[in-house]
Amino acid sequence: MPEAVSDLIQRDNPLFKHAMAASRQATISGVVVLDLLKALQRARVQPGPLCRAVGLDVRSLEDPNARAPTGLVTRLLALAEHRARDPWIGLHAGEHAEPRGPIFYMMLSSPRVVEGLRRAQRFSGLVIDTLRLTAGTERELASVVFNPGDPVFGGSRHAMEYLLMASLSAMRHAVGANFRLREVHFRHRRAGRCDEAERAFGCPVYFGQPDDRHVFPLSALWAVPRFANRSIAEEIEKFAAALSARTAPSATISERVEQATRALLASGVRANNVTVGRRLGMSSRTLQRKLAEEGTSFRALRDAVLWEAVEVLLSNPSLKIEAIALSVGFSDVAAFSKAFRRWKGYSPTRHRESLARPRGARLAVAERRATT
Repeated sequence: MPEAVSDLIQRDNPLFKHAMAASRQATISGVVVLDLLKALQRARVQPGPLCRAVGLDVRSLEDPNARAPTGLVTRLLALAEHRARDPWIGLHAGEHAEPRGPIFYMMLSSPRVVEGLRRAQRFSGLVIDTLRLTAGTERELASVVFNPGDPVFGGSRHAMEYLLMASLSAMRHAVGANFRLREVHFRHRRAGRCDEAERAFGCPVYFGQPDDRHVFPLSALWAVPRFANRSIAEEIEKFAAALSARTAPSATISERVEQATRALLASGVRANNVTVGRRLGMSSRTLQRKLAEEGTSFRALRDAVLWEAVEVLLSNPSLKIEAIALSVGFSDVAAFSKAFRRWKGYSPTRHRESLARPRGARLAVAERRATT
């Protein structure tokens, strides 16, 4: 079983959207701002005049703990568009981004992409303290949703195009230039043709979508990064945890429940509200009440983590169904299969076969079933 694979999968629903408090301005890592300035320079936009125009002292960003308001980045990019007369300046800067920082180095050294993404999800706040990454799977595709959690950053088309393009550049540096996206989605709209975006991303790009998303082949989750080294990844993770403790907003009860559930699942234990409540220092009744106040329930959160982890595991043909059942806390295959049928309406074996079947063949089967 891929180590801690359950940490990767979370259900894409409003429970995972992080809303920034109105009284608090989101911040972005100083290292990320420095990287943006270098990328703009490579895109032939001199950063010096931009920094002077927004009152930015570049030297203040060199401290590893430095943070800057997200509004500063959006103003920089707006000025860069004006000075370069480039309506795609964020995209073009993202193409020139040379990734660095804890998240990139963890991705580069993780044994598998799936583990690197799990770490990126956990420490996404090191980039923007309100940023949330949500990974998921559907049939033969995997995806990562980028939710900035900040209306200032999320409202800038240049900022979001830079974020998604720079993230692709980081993935290609980590895995290799042959890493390819299937689709890219953006929430914001673009008038006219999108040829430039499709050239840069190397795939269809859709604007005016429900979220900002990378879509890529499911098989990419099992790719081995170029400098995979578990020991190095774990040491960088410790460093990232120390940094994250200083910058991350307080977790909601839902997020704390998910973390506890994932930790138990990673050890082969299916969580219950008593065990998780004890880990969080509260009774199961108090836990249920607090979750209800956040508009969810323990069972909903637990099942979201459990079943999407199961789906990813089933997509790996080298894992036996018995091993999957035991690894996610079921006593035996029979109990697992019974629960799976309640969830999907058919057996895990059949689901695995559907994942392995080419998309066209699956559609033909579905059409035959619909007419019989």
